[in-house]
Amino acid sequence: MNAVKKSAYLDQNVLVYIVDHADTEFFQVLDKYTVVYSDETLCEIRRYDEVDGLKYIQVLENLDAKYMVAGLFRKDFPQLKPNFVDKPPIEIYRNYCYLNKDKNEVSENLAEFSHKFYGGKRDKSFKDIFSKGESNLSDIFDNLLNDMKDLSMGTEYFSSVFEILKEENIKVNSKILKNLNGSIENESEYDAVNDFRSSFSLSSNELNNITGNNVAFKIWKTVIEKNNKITDSISIEQFFGIDVDSVYGLDEISISEKIIRMYNMLNFIGYYPDQKLHLDGKFISSTSDSTHAVMGAHADVLFTIDKRFARKIEAIYEYLNIKVEVINPLKILKAV
Repeated sequence: MNAVKKSAYLDQNVLVYIVDHADTEFFQVLDKYTVVYSDETLCEIRRYDEVDGLKYIQVLENLDAKYMVAGLFRKDFPQLKPNFVDKPPIEIYRNYCYLNKDKNEVSENLAEFSHKFYGGKRDKSFKDIFSKGESNLSDIFDNLLNDMKDLSMGTEYFSSVFEILKEENIKVNSKILKNLNGSIENESEYDAVNDFRSSFSLSSNELNNITGNNVAFKIWKTVIEKNNKITDSISIEQFFGIDVDSVYGLDEISISEKIIRMYNMLNFIGYYPDQKLHLDGKFISSTSDSTHAVMGAHADVLFTIDKRFARKIEAIYEYLNIKVEVINPLKILKAV
């Protein structure tokens, strides 16, 4: 009787390595696992031109990789078994591209807001970004209603729901914008990351030297002790932004959201930080990494050759009690 293979989620840099090196021994290492991929894998592949993108799809085909459908926003998702769809990756990819043909504008707008905190998008104000987002959301809802009319579907109910959603979005944006305007003097030179890091005498090297167990806890304690703008009354949950959401009024936050918030905060304070995040390409890659961290939490093993990514997610998984083994497959090759 064949033993059930462990599921292995591949960070994008592993796929890049395979495409660039065509290493047969690498395939032998991965053959011991059921390789799985996600929408974020497809999202990254979609950023390449068609010819290069299909090279990555072919790798997934060669690995007999399974498409993973996971409960992203369930609070209990680490205890849930994700569904693995056994269809050709090219079929999954084409379907993904079709379903997400209108998604980019909204995703890009959300990214622009976050990017401002890392010194990016200096030519745009927060007000500009919010206005564009509200317009994009309105256009999407209008397009959905038009599609429903073309299909002879009733639109009265959905039209009223969409209006409510648009109004709520504007209210939330206004609240955030009001808070930002009260704390930022010059948006064109705004770099929250550098401002924060310069406020305490702690280098990335000091944070990166934190090892052993309870890494997230040790990081929190270290930053609290070194930063005179943060009081020790701030809990570790408040520090990482994973207790409650005062802006959106959430009493609980899903584990997927906790992973993303912790990942962003570790980047923010300088724990194995992603580099040059003021640049568009670097920021997009970092945003994808945080989503890969979420998707990888559904597998038994996460393969990555990015040390910075690995250290951050190891700290996050340990704190959130997510039992996923993080492995650099190149180290396995060296041991063979």
